[in-house]
Amino acid sequence: METKSTITPVYQSIKDTVKTVGVSEFFLRKQLKAEKLPHIKSGNKVFVNVPALIARLEGGEFER
Repeated sequence: METKSTITPVYQSIKDTVKTVGVSEFFLRKQLKAEKLPHIKSGNKVFVNVPALIARLEGGEFER
């Protein structure tokens, strides 16, 4: 019997990160603009480091 594992890619697009993590797109873009999250830009696309975002959310590093 094969088990299906869900592996989250390290870097995801903004839209995919919103779906995976459950934060708003506005919040995510605001944090990226303030350079509070590690990310990669490729042309017009931005890819967010999802494990780093989750760690910072769990650690309470973001201001409201």
